Amino acid sequence: MPTNQQIESAVSAAIRAEMASQRVTQAEIAERSGLKVDNLRRKLANRRSWSLPELSAICSALGRPLSSVLAPIEASGIASSDSMKGVER
Repeated sequence: MPTNQQIESAVSAAIRAEMASQRVTQAEIAERSGLKVDNLRRKLANRRSWSLPELSAICSALGRPLSSVLAPIEASGIASSDSMKGVER
């Protein structure tokens, strides 16, 4: 069973990949989502944990549903449906 750190790392990697594909900066996403840039940087670097409201705000800022970020992580086996309970689909 994966650790919380492994799941958090996978979530951060998925967000970084989506940001790269859209060619948006951390500052742009922080502004759109209402997070402080330093806080976003720490989360993307896995130095702080994500909250569900923060993930939702980031996904909204990226124009993507939260499920589109989490589904590939679940499909890869890093996180199971049980470990992702409470996440809206």
